[in-house]
Amino acid sequence: MWKIISAMTGILTLGNFVQGAELKPEWTSFKLSDQGQMELSFSAHSGQTYVIEASDDLAVWQVVSDPIVSSDAATDWIAPEDDAPHQFYRLAQFDRNAMRLQFDQNRQLWNEQALSSYQYVFNWSCFCLPEYTAPVNIKVEGGEWTGISLVHDGVPVIEKDWKRYKTIEELFDIIDEAFLQDAKEITTTYDSDLGYPMSVFIDYDERIADEERGFNVKLEAQPSIQLMAEIPDAASSDAFRLLEANVSGDLLELEVEYGGGCREHLFEIIADPNAFLESDPVQANIYMTHESNNDLCRALVRKKLTFSLQPLKEAFRALYPNANSLTLNIHGFRSDGGGTGLTVPFDVDP
Repeated sequence: MWKIISAMTGILTLGNFVQGAELKPEWTSFKLSDQGQMELSFSAHSGQTYVIEASDDLAVWQVVSDPIVSSDAATDWIAPEDDAPHQFYRLAQFDRNAMRLQFDQNRQLWNEQALSSYQYVFNWSCFCLPEYTAPVNIKVEGGEWTGISLVHDGVPVIEKDWKRYKTIEELFDIIDEAFLQDAKEITTTYDSDLGYPMSVFIDYDERIADEERGFNVKLEAQPSIQLMAEIPDAASSDAFRLLEANVSGDLLELEVEYGGGCREHLFEIIADPNAFLESDPVQANIYMTHESNNDLCRALVRKKLTFSLQPLKEAFRALYPNANSLTLNIHGFRSDGGGTGLTVPFDVDP
């Protein structure tokens, strides 16, 4: 109850913290959400950008929200969980210089990742045709696009339509151009770990209808080996051939061949973390599964796959802290390890 009363006090005393707007921002309500979190609402002049700051002593304030662009309606915000016995909140205007600094910092953070192989889900948000705004999965290998498919059914996008979409670097360029052209409204949210823009909205001129646009991005982490205490006796695994296997650092690089070409095919690798084979060097059986998504096409497709071995490495280290080499036996899915497969060495750093 003390936390609720303190938040209410903050609303009453700090409601008009920001000066200079045509309509001063004003806290309009607060309540507890169904999850027990504080939910605040404020009203302000439409198009102004604010951040919410928090303090437990009214002396030291910390930004606890992404930039929020107010609209004609009340703006809602849910406070993050906090162990402090009481908390005060206030609004502060977020200026373009701060936004530009935030942009530069996140662009630098993204560049520092130096990622060359990854995949991300992307969609435009605009008054456009559905085929233009439909979410797609974009795969990047060696810094180049290698495939784009629709998220809802896995159907590949024909290559002549790839020009509809943007690389992460080009998305940063779009935001940069909005700053240079002094767009009326720029709203951005960045991934805190990798720096890429997750959600962006840009309106160059509020007097022109339907010219605003935005986009959403969700970078998918490198797929990892799945650790299961019991390898299933049977799985829905479609036919494929394992052509090549190599280990580079903690990454397992595979090349497979299968029939299809009209759907996105899914591959996983599975291992039992407690079933290492006692030998010198120690061995581990790895099983591959393949889901064709009912692809009825019959083209012969070759595909390169990359999986992180980090989870297996950690399990191996826990059981064999002094060993630094592991042999990987890679099989088409069979719980008994039968069938043809490939064997590759995995040098585990001490």
